[in-house]
Amino acid sequence: MNSQEYIYNLKNSWKEYFDIFEDYNMHGENLSIYAKSFVRNERYIASKKSVIDAYENHEHCIVKSKDEIANANDIINFANFLKSLSEKIVTPDDEHMSTIINGIYICNKGFSDEAIKIGKKFKCHKTFAFGLKGFCDIRLFLIDLTENKLYTNKDGKAMKSFYQSILEKSE
Repeated sequence: MNSQEYIYNLKNSWKEYFDIFEDYNMHGENLSIYAKSFVRNERYIASKKSVIDAYENHEHCIVKSKDEIANANDIINFANFLKSLSEKIVTPDDEHMSTIINGIYICNKGFSDEAIKIGKKFKCHKTFAFGLKGFCDIRLFLIDLTENKLYTNKDGKAMKSFYQSILEKSE
């Protein structure tokens, strides 16, 4: 499997739930895919105009692919880009509950040992107004297509089986 096949399978898995943009330039970074999801939940009395409360969940998927071996600097730069996005695309307000940013780095030729180590140790969790205006978590996934392996940080373990199933789909 190559990165284009994986990306195609990824898009098919997301198409029901996400708005998907291909070959997207986000804040100066060229991405293979940018996908976003927005869910708003409300409670109301008698009429939908009488809203008691509401909360919003946002999810962003940032996909970058590379044909050569990814080294530690590639992962550090990608992780820093994801951290900067947590300040640029998150808009905390009274109805904001959560924003999840999934950073997916796909590599056709694998990752250096140092890159894998950095990816596994990466973490970023931000709360806004002591949690009253929600939080933001960043999940990092490193997908090695030469060895059909998936590496993730601690927050990413919740979604590891989803990305692993796409990897196994093409074996």
